[in-house]
Amino acid sequence: MDRERFRAAIAEMTAAQRCVLQVLAQGRSNIEVAEELGCSRKTVENHLVVITKKFSPRARREELIRWAWEFRDA
Repeated sequence: MDRERFRAAIAEMTAAQRCVLQVLAQGRSNIEVAEELGCSRKTVENHLVVITKKFSPRARREELIRWAWEFRDA
């Protein structure tokens, strides 16, 4: 994924989805993300499903973390 495509995907996200991705990029588990953001693990998982679809239908958690880390300042 290139930087422009990453920016476009980020622009389509809600604030909550961006928060989930930011905390996930810190290497946290779904449960840790939920605890930090004050929501349930299921809510985090639902956000990740939507985030994944915005990036790539076949994207995996590891790819999301790598993209978020690589383009954290995008």
